[in-house]
Amino acid sequence: FNSAIHACSRNPPSKTKTDSSKMPADGQNEGWQTALLLFRQMKKENIVPNEQTYASLLHACGKSGQVKLALSFLNEMKTNPSTRDPDEKVWGAILQVLASAGDYKKAMKIMREMVLMSGISPNILHCNALLASLSRARKDDVALDLLDCMLNGTVPVFISANATVPVDDIRMARPDLISINTVLAACSRCKNYRDAKIILQRMKNKEFLGDNKIPIKPDSISYNTILSACPNPEAAATILDEMRLSRRERYSSVVPTTVTYTNAITVCRRAEPPDLLRARQFFENAIREGVAPNVFMYSAAIWTAERCSDPDAALAFLHEMKSSTPSRHCKPNAVTYDGCVSAFASKGKYKEVMQLLQEMKDLGIAWTPVTYKRIAIAISKSDLSDAEVPSVLEPIVYGMKKADRSAS
Repeated sequence: FNSAIHACSRNPPSKTKTDSSKMPADGQNEGWQTALLLFRQMKKENIVPNEQTYASLLHACGKSGQVKLALSFLNEMKTNPSTRDPDEKVWGAILQVLASAGDYKKAMKIMREMVLMSGISPNILHCNALLASLSRARKDDVALDLLDCMLNGTVPVFISANATVPVDDIRMARPDLISINTVLAACSRCKNYRDAKIILQRMKNKEFLGDNKIPIKPDSISYNTILSACPNPEAAATILDEMRLSRRERYSSVVPTTVTYTNAITVCRRAEPPDLLRARQFFENAIREGVAPNVFMYSAAIWTAERCSDPDAALAFLHEMKSSTPSRHCKPNAVTYDGCVSAFASKGKYKEVMQLLQEMKDLGIAWTPVTYKRIAIAISKSDLSDAEVPSVLEPIVYGMKKADRSAS
């Protein structure tokens, strides 16, 4: 039973050999459901579950966000004489479940219980799971404090405060690259560029040492995450320059990727006012550096042009996608077309909008609720007369699905 439940926590249930009569109906066959059925079958056959059983159940719950069910398993363990003292793997599994849900309050409570009740020092998996919970909950201040505790080997206040048992022997795990990148993600979600940049500088100063005392160096994920926190295009350009300079160091070169440039261009789109010129510069830099643009990078560029009310620039990016030039070619999707449609719609150029809609149909790209809304905007801003509008709208409305009609 343990092997089957463990398989459910790792693979799709269809790949797990179980009795088909005990499987959920088609369309509902998720790993946690199959694991739960197997667990119930164990009880029916009077087989006592052990810590491995519960750890696998918790992992299955974590992959599907079943927080309440996972916590009920933990409480059940505490009432079972053979599992009333969960080991570090079980605590790690429950912390992973809470990380997937971003439930940082319960995660902090669970870690405190693990330390004070079971006397287990948090290992790197425990700490990284808690950091992930804090990141998802946008608690960058608490994540930064926890990172410092890991670095200094001190017990966090949420554990030591009002503790009824000594915590002097408790040692926090030292951070690894995942720890630091998770804290950077928390800063990025909170648009906390200042602290993200400080962490990057500390990494460059070799202040973060792993268990092996080797300095932890930033990787492409570190830089990409900081880019998403940049407050303006100038800051994004500075980060890109730092990545280029890193190539001079033989052992710490960080190569930019499509994610790097997508994030940089997105900063241009979010800027006030949006910076189309810089977005085009970033795009061309990517091409020169051999970074092949994908649909996300093109979407960021096209929607930057849309925010700048520059339909010609948006269309130019779309034409580049469809070109035969290998370094620029990329198959467009609904998001890229919607950006162009929106750019022309805001100018009331409904004929250009209709041409783009026909292209989407020819390429088999389905119209989205965004598409239909932009059609309405294009027509309302066009020079069509009241008598002409019904004849334009009728074939469009006729081809809409019921869901699209209600959304639009």
